[in-house]
Amino acid sequence: MKSLIFSFLLFLPSVPANLPSELPANKPESITDGNPVAAFVVSVNPAKCNQTIVFDASQSYHTSPLHSIIRFEWDFNWISGRPQDFRIDAFGNQISHQFSMFGFYKAGLKVTDDQGLVAYATVNVNVTLGNLSPVTNAGGPYYVQIGSDIHLTGSASIEPNESCGDAIAAYSWDLNVDGTTDATGVTVTVTGSQYATLFGEENLLGSHIINLKTEDTFGASSEDTAQVIVYENIPHADFSWLPETVLKNQEVDFDGSSSAHGSPFHKIVTYQWDFGDGATGTGKSIKHTFAEAGEFKVKLIVTDDNSPSLNSLNEKIVKAGIPTGILKSEAKNFARIYPNPASDILVVETSEPGSVNLVLTDLTGKTLMETLIFPGRNILPVSNLRAGSYVIIISDGVRIESSNLIISK
Repeated sequence: MKSLIFSFLLFLPSVPANLPSELPANKPESITDGNPVAAFVVSVNPAKCNQTIVFDASQSYHTSPLHSIIRFEWDFNWISGRPQDFRIDAFGNQISHQFSMFGFYKAGLKVTDDQGLVAYATVNVNVTLGNLSPVTNAGGPYYVQIGSDIHLTGSASIEPNESCGDAIAAYSWDLNVDGTTDATGVTVTVTGSQYATLFGEENLLGSHIINLKTEDTFGASSEDTAQVIVYENIPHADFSWLPETVLKNQEVDFDGSSSAHGSPFHKIVTYQWDFGDGATGTGKSIKHTFAEAGEFKVKLIVTDDNSPSLNSLNEKIVKAGIPTGILKSEAKNFARIYPNPASDILVVETSEPGSVNLVLTDLTGKTLMETLIFPGRNILPVSNLRAGSYVIIISDGVRIESSNLIISK
């Protein structure tokens, strides 16, 4: 009986004391703890300012089937990419967002799992689509008195995307339109010596074209031109007269309307005439008759509205001639007129190589017709003249000859 009991004790299984520490594989957590993995896609990239963009983090996952991502956080302008700089703008695995300003953004996603572990992902988002070019305005026209500074401004230029954070970043002025930049800045002062060099001394007075180019923050640009008018603040006297071939006792029309002021801001206010024969007069246009033949120095003085006033003098020689003879119908080297008497038409023939001037007056010297006669046969209508005696004066600039003309009805 004692031996049987001993034998039983020999076959009892023994249990090691450290068994639990040798079976970690039997614990469920020992398969893998895993990590979260952040990933996302952007629906529109590049995008427009204020355009709706969907940020989708559904591609994020966990490496362990026993754990999951429980939180999605977004920073839409995570500039540094450092975890300590992550600022939460939104939550959720799918978020819509609009960027109100043009620019280049680093969008960041932070995911957190049920163990408190985190992971990050970033995507660079380009928000520059739809950028409109600036609307350039070069200003002007700019009026400048010769020698004075020109003050140019492009301040009326417009940036249509200003609400999206865009701005005009550069103003480039091409002052002689040769394709190179002569000055920069929204406002520019150009000295008299500078624009004299750019425009050219010989052609300085008058109108010149300048060009302004503007460029925004993202490189979009446009151009505009403006006019610069360089003037002298002085009046200029000038005049003419008709008929150009003047005879003694003939009424002559003097016209000073070709006089002008160099400044667009001032004008001529008085016209004073001196006809060189003792007679004077005033007015923009005036009539005068020279009672004697000879050469007369006719003067016109114009005065402007400057304070103090400025004036200008112009002098021209007017020759009042005496008919040198009667124009014979058989003359071959100057002109031939017929019929005489005439009724409806008058024929004038000349063999001169150039044109000659013909003036028809009444017996008082009043001009009734003035025209150019060309080589060959010229037909002049005289049906509007009343019956009576008239004078025809023909001149080639050197000779003056006249003839009596009879009109019969």
